[in-house]
Amino acid sequence: MTLSAFSNKACHRASLKHVRVQSQFTDYNQEVDAMSKKDSSTETYPTGPIVSMPAPFEDARGVIQTLVDGGIQSVQVITSKAHTVRANHYHKTDSHYMYVVKGIMKYFHRPVGDKSAPAWLLVKAGQMVFTPPMVEHAVEFLEDSEFLNITGKPRDQGSYENDLVRVELHRLSDKAG
Repeated sequence: MTLSAFSNKACHRASLKHVRVQSQFTDYNQEVDAMSKKDSSTETYPTGPIVSMPAPFEDARGVIQTLVDGGIQSVQVITSKAHTVRANHYHKTDSHYMYVVKGIMKYFHRPVGDKSAPAWLLVKAGQMVFTPPMVEHAVEFLEDSEFLNITGKPRDQGSYENDLVRVELHRLSDKAG
């Protein structure tokens, strides 16, 4: 087999892999299942906001931790100051993972159109959360934080803005600011 044929075969195999995760968030699992059935693509989404990562590979040189395997178009490093809020939007077709490198954040989420109070969870350094399309989300940073934003679609400003719908899901309370 030529190197080119081997490379094409490996790339094809890699593109067919799906992220497998487990979650303790049953309601969220049902929401994601319903949303992924509406999508005609072959993409499979994690089953909860907190993503279980596979066991790392470790040897004498150190550790390799896989965060996401396949389906990535863009990765950003985002820093946020303590007591600030980001997001307050949803994506019509894009999805993304947020891997916290440093800091602590509150991740708020609810399905588009749901008027009940959003659910939220605390995400700490070393944890990752997933947001599928059509889920309103916002993030409050409890301390100076840094995270990797790993997206399924390109993140040039035009593509990003065309896929984005702004909402007011969460804002800081008067005592936090």
